[in-house]
This record gives sequence, C-alpha cells and structure tokens, in this order.
Amino acid sequence: MKRSPSGLRLTPKSDKDVERALRRLAAGVEPPRLLKKVRPARSTKYPTGTHVKAVLQGVVSTLGRVKVVSIERGDDPAFTVACVRALRKWRFEPAHREGGDPLSVWRTFAFALVVTRSRRRRPTSASS
Repeated sequence: MKRSPSGLRLTPKSDKDVERALRRLAAGVEPPRLLKKVRPARSTKYPTGTHVKAVLQGVVSTLGRVKVVSIERGDDPAFTVACVRALRKWRFEPAHREGGDPLSVWRTFAFALVVTRSRRRRPTSASS
C-alpha cells in the first residue's frame, strides 16, 4: 500500500478509507452552513413514475456563494440546467478554520426529482 508524505493512502481500498482521509484533512475546519436554498424550476412536464438525478460539484466561496459548478451526473439535461441555476442562488455561511478566516471549499450537491403523480388542475365549481 502506497502512502503520501502526509501518511494518507494513495489508493484507498474502500469508501470508508476515503471518508477517514477527508476527515483527517478537514480536521479543525467548520463546513459551510446553508442559509438560503432555492429549488430547481420544473420547466418540463414529466410523466408519473419519472425519477431523475443530478449530481453537481461546486466551490462555496469565502463570500458564501457557489462559484464554480461542474456536472458529475445528470440524467435529464433540462433538470440538470435547472439545478445549476438554482445552486448558483444558494447562500452559505462560509467554511472556516476554528477561530480563523473564511475558506473556499469544494462541495458535492445531489438533486433528485421523483414524480409520483401528475399534477392536474381539478375543475373548480363556480358558486353563486
């Protein structure tokens, strides 16, 4: 097993190894705290039973805004674009070291849309 100068494995054997390594790297860093969340707009009508996902990565800046967005996975292009637009409107309290200045950090954001039934307007009855 190869190790880097910091003692971390270069080729992790499992997801738990990755999580442990990230925890060690992030020791003493307070993660960003979500202040404002915007839902993705639904511009497309999806049939009942639709299940789409989008996984995005972005940098939460020292100002608490998501600056760089990369698409890791997107099942539906329209939904993925809506997620990117919504994510750019999210606001955070930035990450920071204990008692220190704000830090820019990479975060992964997962979005999912599950349509369980179609939204049809029911006719309203006029009352006289």
